[in-house]
Parts: sequence; C-alpha cells; structure tokens
Amino acid sequence: MDKDGNSDVTKALLELLMDRYKIKYGSTDINTITKRISQYPITPQEAILQSNNALFPVSDLNERLNQLDNNPSEFDDVYVGELVQREGKVEFNPTGDIPIRDFPTKDNKLQGALEIFAMPQKNPEGSVFPERYIIGLDPVDNDNANTMSFGSMFVLDLWTDTIAAEYTGRP
Repeated sequence: MDKDGNSDVTKALLELLMDRYKIKYGSTDINTITKRISQYPITPQEAILQSNNALFPVSDLNERLNQLDNNPSEFDDVYVGELVQREGKVEFNPTGDIPIRDFPTKDNKLQGALEIFAMPQKNPEGSVFPERYIIGLDPVDNDNANTMSFGSMFVLDLWTDTIAAEYTGRP
C-alpha cells in the first residue's frame, strides 16, 4: 500500500512473482513451488491447483501448457515426416502427416506423425555422435485394440537434456 492506503497491485504482483522465482530456483523439492503457488494464487487456475502428493512438476507443466496455448506458431520450426533408408543411409522425408497433439481422440485409428524438434547433430566425419541420443518406447500392443491408446516414442538428446523427436500414433 502507498502512504494513502491505496493498494499497489502492480508492486504486489511483482513481489509475488519474485517470491516464486526465488522459491523455484532456490529449492531442490519440485513440489515447493506448486505449494507456494496454490497458497498465494494469482489466477483461479492457480487457486485450485493440487499441491499434495504431486508426482509431476505441476507448475512447470502448467507453465509450458500456457506457453503452447498462447503461442500458435510454437510448432512452426518442427519437422514433420518420415525416415526412409536410401543406399544404406537413413534420410528424413517431409510429409503432410498430421501429428496427434490433442487427447483424447475420437478413435484409435489415427496414424500420427514423426516430429523432429532438432535434427541429429553430426561429427566432422558426417556421422551422428555415438551414445548421444536414447529412445523411450511405449509400443502398440496389437492392431485391434479396444482402448484409445497409441504407441509412443520419444528421442532424448543426452547432451542437452531435451526431447529431439517424438512419434505418437498407430502405424
């Protein structure tokens, strides 16, 4: 408040955000920031945030979701296509396939698409660096599933700790 008793909303908001910043980067417990946000909310979404026994970094996930929702061009630099083998080498071939980004879907027959967020980095000899990338895979159990599940694959760049590529769908 100022000297006349008027609320300084801008200053209060800045103090809340600065407090969150200090907690986020000053704590090793991923749930600390979620608890703080739920105790001192700015938006209705934050007011109903579950802070007890969260297995995932809820506040980070919500922050990323808001970034994606508020920036329609977020995926403009993503390569969508398929990998093909030509003359013993794997090459990327762009396609018009549509990635699955909205869940749940109306059926489980969607093919999905391979999305590459960062092309593989190569050494001076032109080969992909060995042991730089690892893949996590949740395969499709069968061709006639009665559930809405899809197969899913993620490629992690171990040097940058970022997702380099992903595929979700039913090939």
